[in-house]
Amino acid sequence: MKDKSLAERKIIEKARLRGEFVRHYRSLTSGIQDIRHFSKTSEIERTAALIADDKANKINEEKDIYRVRKAEEIEEDIKQIEDYMNRPKALFNSALERFQSCLDRLISGEKLPDEDQTFYDDYFESLNEGDRKYWELYKDSVKPATEEKSHEMVFCP
Repeated sequence: MKDKSLAERKIIEKARLRGEFVRHYRSLTSGIQDIRHFSKTSEIERTAALIADDKANKINEEKDIYRVRKAEEIEEDIKQIEDYMNRPKALFNSALERFQSCLDRLISGEKLPDEDQTFYDDYFESLNEGDRKYWELYKDSVKPATEEKSHEMVFCP
């Protein structure tokens, strides 16, 4: 503003009006009771209560885990484990990934389910001679150390 005295008067007037408004608002609302209720427990007591609740929940969970089970419950657990073991296998991005997974399981001594064994046989038959040699070398290179390798690698200087 160009007129500093006018700006100063306006600021003072604005402050006075705001003060009057606050005093009037307080006179209107001072007779109304506060309906908010604040906790009278200290922060330490609330924290201690939360910790105690957590400990109680953990103890109850452990009681359920370590309790003596009935024969029917054990059979149910065994059935769940068997169902998990027989679950559908992982999804593969390509037939090559599935083939390598089947091959790795065969190398580790695992018996493939019929569906995977059929896939493995069909895929292996569809390979060309170079790819077959590659997978034979792969199979020999990842065999467990206790098994004898079908060939020895010879390094020439």
